[in-house]
Amino acid sequence: MLNAVRSALGLAPSAPVLSPCPTCDPAMLAKCKTVEPGTVKEYKRHILMRVPLEKEGPADQAWPRTVESLSSIEPLARALKTASKDGTVVGPVMVSAYEALGDGPQEADCADILLLPDNVQLRGVPLSDLTAVAMDSLSRPGAWEAGEETHGVAWAALPPLTLLVCCHNARDERCGVLGPQLAARLEELLLYRGFAAAQFRVLKVSHVGQHIYAGNVIAYRPGHPGHGDWYGGVHAENAEAWLTAWLGTLAELDGGVGDPALRPHWRGRLGLSKEEQLAVFEAGKALCAGKGGADIEELCADVVQTVQV
Repeated sequence: MLNAVRSALGLAPSAPVLSPCPTCDPAMLAKCKTVEPGTVKEYKRHILMRVPLEKEGPADQAWPRTVESLSSIEPLARALKTASKDGTVVGPVMVSAYEALGDGPQEADCADILLLPDNVQLRGVPLSDLTAVAMDSLSRPGAWEAGEETHGVAWAALPPLTLLVCCHNARDERCGVLGPQLAARLEELLLYRGFAAAQFRVLKVSHVGQHIYAGNVIAYRPGHPGHGDWYGGVHAENAEAWLTAWLGTLAELDGGVGDPALRPHWRGRLGLSKEEQLAVFEAGKALCAGKGGADIEELCADVVQTVQV
């Protein structure tokens, strides 16, 4: 609002101000465990839905213990079980509910869909068509065209950067307490670094697995070496260091596995089995040890601490 007024007056937007780093509950942090690699269940597509909820309040507090039990999502969950057997979808597929920071209640008769790593979204899908639209979308390998329609609703591209933070309170209090605080901090940090609101999304999502590693973050940014990487043990107090390292990841480091600031948080990656994740993590050790023709300290020396788009 302030910047809109400044713009109307012909003034430059005011510089964002970073609030003091929030303090996490030590008792909650103590309940979390040290992150282990190879802890991401293999998947190839991630479909996220924003659907009407029976309870009022923020979605992360209103989601039931399993979002697949929601009347709007349950038919899709059943259809995916059948499709996984006959190979009619490109999978395995992970299903989540989501809410963006600041979102109000979802309209009662429609839903929004995000599809990753395709990086596309479909808004205003009638609930009566939700399962059919989702299954049609998951049956294709990608290559979306802007404005292309599915059941009369047009797909659009997502912003270049999407960060998913598990905030599912009914599933586990660690994610329910640490997640929302982390999501808010990441959004604030991105704005402070000069990212425009249209260039990223930080989303609160339902259970993704292994809440013992809260806070859990999944990072999607097409073209980035850490596209589809999962991280645990990220919270509001260390979010700035994690984000700085992730935005500055060099291609030579194979995402987070070869970066000393990211490696302790790395859980796995989109599209890889547990064995493949462990192999990638082991290969990253060579970078950290200065082997394989690269010394990680030299590679990281030129990374700018404040990364812009």
